[in-house]
Amino acid sequence: MKHIAISIGHFPGSEGAGVDPFQEYPLLAPVAGFVIRYLHGHGHQAWMVPAGPLEEKVLWVNTKGFDLVVDIHANAGGGHGCETLHHPHSQRGKTFARIVQEHLPGMISEKDRGAKPGYYRGDPGRGVCYWLEKTKEPALILEPVFMDNEPGMNKLKHTPENLGRSIAHALAMCFTEPEE
Repeated sequence: MKHIAISIGHFPGSEGAGVDPFQEYPLLAPVAGFVIRYLHGHGHQAWMVPAGPLEEKVLWVNTKGFDLVVDIHANAGGGHGCETLHHPHSQRGKTFARIVQEHLPGMISEKDRGAKPGYYRGDPGRGVCYWLEKTKEPALILEPVFMDNEPGMNKLKHTPENLGRSIAHALAMCFTEPEE
């Protein structure tokens, strides 16, 4: 049994990758709830990171000793697909990101945008890669869909359970496949 923290990108009231009139956090909250439910079904313990500013979320996860911490977002910018970011110098993070990308895009019918290093730009307000840089445990930023296209938005609005179940399965695979 592994201990996994699930964070919802941004916080209530923040715009995030909002697409008027929708905001990222409320669309992702049901998805994250299903991720936790299905991770429990895979035999893992999973916790929701309390909502709040990014710095507070990182402080919270750093006191708990998780095996993996995941920040779930919805992408925007006119693209399509699923991508997973990891710290550029974390071998475990890179391995976990690769495993997630091997499984998740096909399960949710999204283009595979790859496992990629995420770079922190020094200001937690400028980018979620602060999550990757400042967490003690292996960390991922998961961007399963683009919310500014119809297929991605439909998955968030109409099939959050399927999306959450698929994410949980891909995360559970991180602990069943051999690490490099």
